[in-house]
Amino acid sequence: MSEVSAPFLMARKFIMKHAIHGTILLLLPLLFLFGCGKGGVQRFTVSGKVTFGGKPVPAGFVCFTPDTSKGNQGPQGYGKITNGHYSTEHDDQGSVSGPQVVEIRGFDGNASGELAALVPGRPLFPPYRTEVDIPEQAATIDFEIPANR
Repeated sequence: MSEVSAPFLMARKFIMKHAIHGTILLLLPLLFLFGCGKGGVQRFTVSGKVTFGGKPVPAGFVCFTPDTSKGNQGPQGYGKITNGHYSTEHDDQGSVSGPQVVEIRGFDGNASGELAALVPGRPLFPPYRTEVDIPEQAATIDFEIPANR
């Protein structure tokens, strides 16, 4: 049997203690590895504002997934929310054009500790899903998450 390192055990304990954050920690690497590769298709920058109950979302993530039920396909697009704004421009993580299912995760931005880069605080609302149609050009799309979520 191999010996498990102390940092691994500490991380596991932290993840188990914080199940929601643990789930995000486990899913984000998969998003980066499988959902956001270039894939040889044309991507378009999508940016805009994200508000929750009329106030800017301090931190979070916006993920654009091609809506296969409407015949769209391709890699996911991804944008990080910072102070109520997001953009998929970084690291060539733009979205393909066409119908998309959008998932937004918003956090309070009060992150601390070793995992702060991956989990930017406490969730403000359950994952919010909506649908948009991305044009074949850079686009600005704002999202308002209702406060009654």
